[in-house]
Amino acid sequence: MSIYCEFDGINGNVTAKGYENQIAISSFNFSTSRSVTMIPGTTANREVTPPHFSEALLTKGFDVSTIGLFKEVVGASTGKNVKLHFLRTSSEGLQEYMTYELSDCIVSSVKVYADGGYASDPREEIKLSYSKLMMSYTHFDKSNSAGNPERHGYDLNTAKML
Repeated sequence: MSIYCEFDGINGNVTAKGYENQIAISSFNFSTSRSVTMIPGTTANREVTPPHFSEALLTKGFDVSTIGLFKEVVGASTGKNVKLHFLRTSSEGLQEYMTYELSDCIVSSVKVYADGGYASDPREEIKLSYSKLMMSYTHFDKSNSAGNPERHGYDLNTAKML
């Protein structure tokens, strides 16, 4: 599986056909949750809060995008669009099965991890704050045929599902 990131105005080192100059991502983390009040004897009247969204966390190796991402966190950048492509390899080549589209992203943190050993290259964690999230998932059956993509999202500005 590969994860490639399209970040407005910042190129990466990816050379895969159709994803050229995107940023190679080694991991992606995101969560959403909400509180539910559960009082014994009154669970039929549970109270639910609006959802809470974490920042998106991307982990990657150092590449040509490193300086551009650093500029984003220290500069007064405006929100950018970011699209994460999740790909699998099949006999037909790369197949995109999931995407996350993040709108109005601001880089809120860059952490660098490096040690003096020869076993690992420097890594960085990038945190993204966003105002809208749209995800899409496409299921592939045993014969490698794609189903209809399922899409769902949330607009944090309006507190509405998309």
